[in-house]
Amino acid sequence: MSSNTVYILALRHAHRTVIDAKDDNGLSEKGLGQASETADKILSKWGPERHWKLYSSPKRRCQETLYKLEKSLNTQAEVRIELDEQNTTEKSSDMKKRIIRILKEIDGTPGSYIFCSHGDWIPMLQTMLTGSSDIIYQADGILFSRGSAHENWQCEYVKLGGDTYD
Repeated sequence: MSSNTVYILALRHAHRTVIDAKDDNGLSEKGLGQASETADKILSKWGPERHWKLYSSPKRRCQETLYKLEKSLNTQAEVRIELDEQNTTEKSSDMKKRIIRILKEIDGTPGSYIFCSHGDWIPMLQTMLTGSSDIIYQADGILFSRGSAHENWQCEYVKLGGDTYD
């Protein structure tokens, strides 16, 4: 890991039980297993020495996805409205402004960040940083990196614990 590099692991929350998509419910049993597996894979792949800073959408399912990582890294995720999914009354341009706000906060600050967010937020981030996007499965992530503010963002899809999109 270069000391000047910014790393962002955009992690989609694990599986939740959906009765009403508008509910702010937590993870299902399947999702709890995915979140545990995801934490294990992150720690195995990059270890705690990466000194991850954890950020979560306000949604309960995102916060629960990061729970094991919080315990393993002895840290607490910062809950950020900027990472929330797009609501039904929000324009895409407003969602992009939220993404820009959180990127400006970390831009130029070398380090490793995990943003736990949603299936609409992460592809929008990817499009903004790289010009293209992928479907992101639950409990999987995309690792973005760049060495300086003058370099282009690089990205890599990271299979962590997901197997479904819904």
